[in-house]
Amino acid sequence: MSVEVIKVDVTLEECQARVVGLDSETQKAVVCALVGHSRIKSTAMWYWYCGRCEAQVGDSLAGIYEGTEDVVIGHDCKTCWNNYGKLTWRDTFLAPNPFARQEGA
Repeated sequence: MSVEVIKVDVTLEECQARVVGLDSETQKAVVCALVGHSRIKSTAMWYWYCGRCEAQVGDSLAGIYEGTEDVVIGHDCKTCWNNYGKLTWRDTFLAPNPFARQEGA
């Protein structure tokens, strides 16, 4: 059995139009469904989460997910800054600024 993957190329403007009027959480989930999860990620206890919709997207406990092209929220390292320069609107639209200072930090 094979699964056919249908790729739809959505522009930023089309994406914005499709989420108008939705609540914030739903907007983020719809954007991820349309263009894929952001490469801006958060991580906790070996699990990786999309920075936009907060869905679990990886598990590095067994080395399954490396995150080498991701930007980790809260990191201020050279790798994250280099990766940040490679992001597109598909990664940054409705995603948090990964380098914003956390309160109390």
